[in-house]
Amino acid sequence: ALRWFETDADGDLFYEHQDNYQQVLRYLQDQGIKTHASVVLMDKAALHTLLSNPERRANLINQLSNEVKKNNYDGVNIDFEFIPSGDTNNFTIFLRELRNSLEPGKTLSAAVFARTASDNWATGYDYQAIGDIVDKLVLMTYDYSYKTSSPGPVAPLWWVDKVVDYMTVNAHIPAEKLLLGMATYGYNWGSGSNATTVTWSKLNSIKNSYAVSEHFDNGSMSPYYTYTDGQGIYHQIWLENELSLSEKWNLARKNNLGGISFWRIGNGFQDLYNLLRDNQA
Repeated sequence: ALRWFETDADGDLFYEHQDNYQQVLRYLQDQGIKTHASVVLMDKAALHTLLSNPERRANLINQLSNEVKKNNYDGVNIDFEFIPSGDTNNFTIFLRELRNSLEPGKTLSAAVFARTASDNWATGYDYQAIGDIVDKLVLMTYDYSYKTSSPGPVAPLWWVDKVVDYMTVNAHIPAEKLLLGMATYGYNWGSGSNATTVTWSKLNSIKNSYAVSEHFDNGSMSPYYTYTDGQGIYHQIWLENELSLSEKWNLARKNNLGGISFWRIGNGFQDLYNLLRDNQA
């Protein structure tokens, strides 16, 4: 999915990234790669205004349908995050309306926050209903630890396994519809402060500047790195590598999932590419 588009409370569609848009799109299509128009909205108030109003929903659906036809997309991906729990049914209605508007053969997918059977936080997702509507469901199985949490794995394997179990057993979503999300980023925690996002290239830059020790936590099947910076502040970095990604790949295969997804290709690193290369069908 190309995360090119944003929407707003009115359901208007606009480009999130415009640089070389048509050039990239045409290149991918020329290579036979399926392209999906991905639309993002992460503002609670805007999501409520959009989803609770039939006219605004229709406006977005109409613009999306026209965009799919104009640029010959193979489908649409909806990435709506932080939906108010009071709009759970409205989001389901929106997806059903969008499904009915797309031409036969076009794929509809949605990205959703990861959830386990023990979670009791309010959610704007009716997972089972969404699973009935979409062709593919992207599980955002990352951010178990996050910027404002204590240092730890971004996607511990035991937790990812529980998310898959919830989706298939509790939400009754067919395994073949599920795409297991993999993170191409991690976090750098300095003592006494919130974390900052780190990519593989940033980690390599840190390695060139400081004496970084490499570790592996078998409990979460996650690598992490430690160092002390020039101000004497101790840091922990948790970021996936080929081994941790391979374990998640194996989990997806063991559970006969429909595939994987990763956020995002611009953060891609060699360990991920090695995994994809070594597991080509």
